Amino acid sequence: MTYSIMKQLERYHNGDPVGIPDLDKLKTWDQACQDLCSEYDESSKLLFLPLWYMVTFLAAIAIMYLACVRTLCGGSVRFYFHTAKDRSERKVKESLKILKQRINNKVETVLV
Repeated sequence: MTYSIMKQLERYHNGDPVGIPDLDKLKTWDQACQDLCSEYDESSKLLFLPLWYMVTFLAAIAIMYLACVRTLCGGSVRFYFHTAKDRSERKVKESLKILKQRINNKVETVLV
């Protein structure tokens, strides 16, 4: 955020027209709210508005469940799958180590 503000200030001091808002397009808060209300009124006349509400609701639920899956995977699904190879190798090595110990114990008991 600080970088963006400093970049804007640098552009302003250099007289760079990039990033300077068009004053004709700027609206007051009341004008923006009024325009938004008129857009909502216009869109509510559409037949597909209930469908849009349902799609939005289902998308929100899907995003929530995906966030839960991400949390269960330790914060990052990509990291979880990226480290799956290392985890599986570690488990195999531990299993082989335990198996060797058991075999050695059985051999020792047979020899005794």
